Amino acid sequence: MKEKLKRLLPAAIILAFSCLMLLPYICSKGIIMGGDAIFHYNRFYDTAMQIKTGHFNYFTTFFGFQQSGRVVNAVYGPLFAYFQGFLVLISGSWRHYQILSDLVLYLFAGGSMYLLLRTNRLKKTLALPLAGLFITTYAIQYWTLSQGFTSWGTSLMPLALIPLSKIVRDKQLPVWSTALVLALMTQIHVLSTIMLVLLYIPFVATALYHGKVGRLFKQIGQALLIYLGLTANIWYAMFTLYRHNDILPPFINGNMSQDSINTAAWYWLVMPVVLIILGLTAIWPLIRHWRQLSLYNHLIWLTALVFLLLSTNLLPWDHFIQQKMFFAELIQFPFRFFAPFTVLLIIGYGQLLKEVPNFERIGPYFLTFLTLLGLLQTSASTSQSLQSFYHKDWQAQHVTHSYVLNSNQAIRQSMASPQLLDLLTNLQKSTPDYLPVDQPTKASKYNTYAREIVFSHQKVTKKVTPNGLLISWFARDDRPVQLPVVLYHDSQLSLPASKQKLVKPLALSSIGQPTVVSRPGHNQLLLHYHSTLPMPWLLAFVGLIWLVALSQLLRYRLMMKRQLQQPIYGKQGTNRQN
Repeated sequence: MKEKLKRLLPAAIILAFSCLMLLPYICSKGIIMGGDAIFHYNRFYDTAMQIKTGHFNYFTTFFGFQQSGRVVNAVYGPLFAYFQGFLVLISGSWRHYQILSDLVLYLFAGGSMYLLLRTNRLKKTLALPLAGLFITTYAIQYWTLSQGFTSWGTSLMPLALIPLSKIVRDKQLPVWSTALVLALMTQIHVLSTIMLVLLYIPFVATALYHGKVGRLFKQIGQALLIYLGLTANIWYAMFTLYRHNDILPPFINGNMSQDSINTAAWYWLVMPVVLIILGLTAIWPLIRHWRQLSLYNHLIWLTALVFLLLSTNLLPWDHFIQQKMFFAELIQFPFRFFAPFTVLLIIGYGQLLKEVPNFERIGPYFLTFLTLLGLLQTSASTSQSLQSFYHKDWQAQHVTHSYVLNSNQAIRQSMASPQLLDLLTNLQKSTPDYLPVDQPTKASKYNTYAREIVFSHQKVTKKVTPNGLLISWFARDDRPVQLPVVLYHDSQLSLPASKQKLVKPLALSSIGQPTVVSRPGHNQLLLHYHSTLPMPWLLAFVGLIWLVALSQLLRYRLMMKRQLQQPIYGKQGTNRQN
């Protein structure tokens, strides 16, 4: 019994530390509404209502985003969106959701970092404070303070890096675990997956250089096939969506250089300031003992430096945008590279504590001090943001493409209201990502979406049914009417009596808003999305692959336990058993 409690102690400490991080929320009445909050809350409200009503629409949003029928979740972490929708549903209000989602995020971050450090044989007394320190970094707090979704991918990135030590040590790719962690990241955040693949490149390249090329390529191919099976739902959705539609991508940042960590995004460096302290104290041990460090540690620090460089404006990001480089357009903000750097910095520091003689002696006390310092600074920042947003004059605040449609008091009440839709009705944003662009035009799609969907003057009622979105309106004559919904190539309008009786729109606007003919009196049309491949069957196939992969992961964990008794990679004498 005592041994079991001892094994559970690290989890209890991470949970307790995460709860301490939530004290500002518990002591406050408000929530923090960052720049991406309305966009993500609409995504999760939609999946929450799908779970609650049983009316599942994998592709289209019939509850969120003004019930416009636009496609978002199907190409943006679909399975994880349902997980978030479940959190919204059990929370009962947006205030409680923020508390619960932050707690889950902190547990993901602390647990995954601790698991990675322990897999790399770092002592518990060193792994625990480093895991806590990771929770306090802005790479994780980006969600808390701004609802930046990058934090969710970053929180599980340490878990996704566990196979790297085996790649370097054994010159082999652990097929199932690699495929699983890459698929998990893709189901959460595709951009984080791209970062992860970039991070993997130097480790795999090293293994290819020192190992058997044929065997490694075979393992990479096997991992890729399994990965495609685990993420088939995403690639099928993207294929069907982009095949027949000209999809509007997220906005292209023409001033990328201003969003680097050495310009406007400097707060990534100093929130909390412990990251700078960690980096500075690592310089001397790195320089003095570089030759004695393991190959794995070399790769960690060199890769970290590359990501640090990418997060600055030392690269001509604006020039890349002018040259229409797809990679730069996809990244949008250089500071996003600082999230993987944060993960690598903490891992590398842990490796230094293990490999540099006598360096670990000051580790537990020094790291505990830094973690508590990070806790205090982050808590103060969260408290300040909570106070600022609670007392904010929403009507006087003019944010581009954001619209305040109620009083300050009503907005504050809707934050804690069990009526989840109230907040999304009071605060709206005309983000046009993933809309179909049927007519090329220079007009702002933000303004077009606001005019045609958010502020549509056509009085219609919308009701979600098992067959789709039922749109009803009354007309005095048979003149054309623009419906406040969005049509893709596979979106269909039909008469409610039969989904087979399709109604062809007279015209589509530049973002796919249909114009139809009304008849005098009461009118009804049904909006639904026709998927060539039945999604329930595809999701069942993906679920089966996940079950197989998880069973293989269990086998992998048993293997790792046996390997803990074996000497680890690196030069003899530099890696002491812990």
